[in-house]
Amino acid sequence: MSEGQSDERSREGIGAEVNERLVLRSAGPHALLAEFEDMQQVRDYYAESQRRLAAHQLPAGIELVPAACTLLFDGIDDRAALARDLRTWRPAMVSAREARQLELPTVYDGPDLPDVAELWGMTVAEVVQTHANLGHEVAFTGFAPGFAFNGVSI
Repeated sequence: MSEGQSDERSREGIGAEVNERLVLRSAGPHALLAEFEDMQQVRDYYAESQRRLAAHQLPAGIELVPAACTLLFDGIDDRAALARDLRTWRPAMVSAREARQLELPTVYDGPDLPDVAELWGMTVAEVVQTHANLGHEVAFTGFAPGFAFNGVSI
């Protein structure tokens, strides 16, 4: 990137830290990627984005693509305006919405299970019990149908 391009992006507020929770990056000519520290922040900004779309405070046609620690705003004509606007957002913290809880039968028989137990300082049975007792939240789905990326809620 040339020095002129870097200066232009800085004036647009793209690539600069917006607040302690958010970094914005260009993602092509019509997209802006917001990076966060965790899934909770993605959830907060996604809910705020949906609220603003419904209130016609964001241009119609924007596609929102949440992921583990990012939220992509795609289909925007003026990235600089959105970057300036995002800088002012202070979304409320939202709770994970009530969702169906599924119990998936799982077999713990991977060849690396003893290595995990050793690394964690546990027996294999303790690793299985620890993992099975955690709540696993689907953060988003991936490229392969049915492949879910999980976060852990303790």
